[in-house]
Amino acid sequence: MKCDTLRILTVYHKRAALVNHAPFLPVQAGRAVSSDEWCPSVMQGDDTGDNVSEKNPVYNEMSVVYWAWKNYDEIGSPDAVGLCHYRRFFIFEKRPYAYYEAKASTQDVCGLLHCTRENVVSLLGGCDFVAPVPTVRKSVYENFKMAHRSDDADIALDVIRTDYPDYAPAAERYFKGRRTFFYNMFIFPKHTFFRYCEWIFGVLEKLEARRTRMDRLFVSECLTGMFFEKLIEEGEKPLYLPVLYLTDGRQRFGEVLKECRENLRSGKTGFVYAFRPLVVRLIPEKLLMLRRRKSALKRGENE
Repeated sequence: MKCDTLRILTVYHKRAALVNHAPFLPVQAGRAVSSDEWCPSVMQGDDTGDNVSEKNPVYNEMSVVYWAWKNYDEIGSPDAVGLCHYRRFFIFEKRPYAYYEAKASTQDVCGLLHCTRENVVSLLGGCDFVAPVPTVRKSVYENFKMAHRSDDADIALDVIRTDYPDYAPAAERYFKGRRTFFYNMFIFPKHTFFRYCEWIFGVLEKLEARRTRMDRLFVSECLTGMFFEKLIEEGEKPLYLPVLYLTDGRQRFGEVLKECRENLRSGKTGFVYAFRPLVVRLIPEKLLMLRRRKSALKRGENE
């Protein structure tokens, strides 16, 4: 992948540790509907030019992806573009695990990420695209159904079969498989990024038109995994990189109960997943890290 110029969109929606060193470009998601006062003072918003900023409550981080796609000159027309989040970043180094953590108060985030120009160019020069190290679940579909509403997944697959049949085998294979790509993160060369956007926003638009609800489209993470699967099917070479999560530490018990109540009241997640904050709070941290760190890659697969 050519990456003489690289921009990694870093999605924010509230005050957090600001990572704005090259190649990272902080962008506020949903500025058109946000009351946050900190983000506008330190970063670009997703509400200029052609945008869907007002749809952020449904589209999540994809409102930033859409903005970058439609306003590519605004981000410098880079050779390659990536997506990460204010708490989740790629580590530009091959490691044995899929997931790592560091305190959000860390000053030298780029140092933790090994994000030097020389290192990034060397790693990306040997691949066609970058994805997070996949982890293992019972199946992608079963995991999504437990966490969210399965009808979004069912409708998305039906849209793909009907309107994008070339993608259907990869989509079905990904849903049935155990190898799961979390976090909705990637790095694509420009032509692949434009292809990804044309496809995923086409699916999301058709999916949105068929839904009876206006809650968040968490299925976009699955669609990104399907797109990875399609690229691999076509012979594209992936580079799988581990993810660093910037943490503020474990939530207080009262905050956890409040989040569970809000999840149940909103009805935006599956019943079991509504209590996920409580489960995470009660399970020992070492056990959580074992699950999150487990890679689906075989030894040597990412060499």
